[in-house]
Amino acid sequence: MINNGKISGGYFFSSSSSLINHGSITGGKFLHAISNESSGTIENGTFISNVINSGTIKGGIFSKKPDGDKVADGYTLNVESPDANTTVSIDYLSSGSRYIIP
Repeated sequence: MINNGKISGGYFFSSSSSLINHGSITGGKFLHAISNESSGTIENGTFISNVINSGTIKGGIFSKKPDGDKVADGYTLNVESPDANTTVSIDYLSSGSRYIIP
């Protein structure tokens, strides 16, 4: 899928291809890889798979730090369950740590 416009919110998954972003993404949940091109902007959202960044990222939750040289400083947030019977998650992500770009 190729975005040349604006995506605001939504739940995006495609078993056949990744998203190539030339426009803007504001919010949403993305399950597959994204290539944020030099003209692309990502602002917030939850990204489960790899993000290759040549554009601008202004915030979001990522499974790991996005690739590319234009990524703002971020924080790694670890989630731990208080006991064996309680599930703790960030949004619907439930395992490991997440990279947060404020």
